[in-house]
Amino acid sequence: MQALHDYNDDSQSRAIPEETTEAKTQELIFYERNGNFGYEAVDKDNRTTTPDVKLYKDINASSSLPNFTKNHLDAFLSDYEATMEKGQHLYENGFLQYLRKYEIGNEYFVKGSVKAELKKHMSYICDVKLWSDGEVEVSSCDCPVGQSNFAHCKHVITVLIALLSWNINKCAILETTCTENLQTFHKPKRKYAGSPIKAQKFKKIVKCTKKNKYKNNLEIDDSENFKIFYQNYFQNVIKSQGFGNNMIMKQITMPANPYAAEWDHGFYTKKSNEYTVLKSLGLIDLTEEDVQQIELETMNQSDSLAWSKARSVRLTASIFHSCCMQLGHENAKNLVNRILSPVAVKCKAINHGKIYEEVAVKKFNEQYSNALDIKNCGLFIRTERPYLGATPDRLLFQESIIEVKCPYSIRFCEINAENLPYLQTNCDGELELKENHPYFYQIQGQLWATNRNFCDMIIYTFKDLKRISIKRNDIFINDMLIKLDEFYEKYLKPAIIEKYLFKSYSTTF
Repeated sequence: MQALHDYNDDSQSRAIPEETTEAKTQELIFYERNGNFGYEAVDKDNRTTTPDVKLYKDINASSSLPNFTKNHLDAFLSDYEATMEKGQHLYENGFLQYLRKYEIGNEYFVKGSVKAELKKHMSYICDVKLWSDGEVEVSSCDCPVGQSNFAHCKHVITVLIALLSWNINKCAILETTCTENLQTFHKPKRKYAGSPIKAQKFKKIVKCTKKNKYKNNLEIDDSENFKIFYQNYFQNVIKSQGFGNNMIMKQITMPANPYAAEWDHGFYTKKSNEYTVLKSLGLIDLTEEDVQQIELETMNQSDSLAWSKARSVRLTASIFHSCCMQLGHENAKNLVNRILSPVAVKCKAINHGKIYEEVAVKKFNEQYSNALDIKNCGLFIRTERPYLGATPDRLLFQESIIEVKCPYSIRFCEINAENLPYLQTNCDGELELKENHPYFYQIQGQLWATNRNFCDMIIYTFKDLKRISIKRNDIFINDMLIKLDEFYEKYLKPAIIEKYLFKSYSTTF
């Protein structure tokens, strides 16, 4: 507070007005309380620095561009749950003014100017940073929505659509300049329009003078018998009609207690309702024909609705490791909720794996002069345990499967045991998969479900490709199946009955 006392003495000697002195005093108090505001100011504009504008060059048909494909555009839109309709509209109507790029190593910087849709003399500068493989690393825009490193506004989407067009068609739609069209100064600015045709005179509308004889004749019966009768009539006739489950009327009264219906009347049926539910979901009494039909219907894997539906009631190989671990009740319950109510996970690592899985398989086949018999496949289920399933990436000949891994974190590096935690080097100096890693559980589960003996695990990066051979381990599989059976009976099966038979009555009401 020494600065405050010195200031008061100095102000009195110079006869500063009282109001000014009080304001300055308050200001010094604020400075004293906040340590003279000695902290460094936070930079509000934290966007990635782009190269100098002079380094950019217009894109033409001979320009070297990143390998940006439709899959990369779909992955970018999927990350932010964005759509391309508005960006497509701007692109097709010539709102893009220019598109330029600057290349340095594996990095590409693309800059574009997109006119504002509702303001005539305004345009927004979009900057996009991509890797050479086509992945979008950073995107920003000058518009109010796009001022970040992860912009996904319609202007950024317009730039990406134009970049995709350059890669595919070697051309793009840009803004039409004034010299591209024929001169029009000798033509009238507007067409002449004469007087409109006079409207016909319509006859006056005759109002209905007939009185409603039923008006004010409604009598309401307030007796108890009528209330009971109408409540039963409402539930049995109106609520039971097929108008849909979202009607407000169906929410007025509580539904019947399904537990009472099952416990009091379930023994009258030849087959229990629990059996009927499990049978309808394909979790019991499956035939070989049913198994083959499921495998054919799920051939498109993650792009198939049938694949997602079949997995939503089963333990699949990707979570075998989690099911076999000694989970607590809450962790097991959360895992079951993830199975029954799956949420689509969207991230760069998953998108990278989906895009380059086919590339990895193709390069693997090229190493053997394209002589390998590689086939696509769907979800495999065994009749003795229909609640377990597995989906290998590919089938190889008659005895092997293929599992592809495209690690995003080392996509520009070589493959070794140091940069991949699930690999180790054996005594012969060869790479092998750790047996305590979830990938080992996944592959052994796939070998059991497909009834095959070998798996070729393909690990692919932009600089390397490794093949790791994994043999079937029946001792490991038998121990794993015991734990999976226990998890299904203890956690998943009761949750399925609760959801599909009792309709989650206990949690809803």
